[in-house]
Amino acid sequence: MRLQGTLLFADARGASNPIRLVADRKDDKINVEPIVMDDIVRPLWNSEVLVEGVQCGSLIELREIDPV
Repeated sequence: MRLQGTLLFADARGASNPIRLVADRKDDKINVEPIVMDDIVRPLWNSEVLVEGVQCGSLIELREIDPV
């Protein structure tokens, strides 16, 4: 699945390291691998991004994230 929105939430304290994209209609919770949080997610903070992920139950697992 592909999602686009502004990256406005990231939490690196737990095992799942969720981020959230805020779009016009809702926000989507996306789980991120710990190694990705600092190297890739942090530089994209407060930016419009395009995320590709896989739906796993009620959560989305991040596969790729790019600036728009």
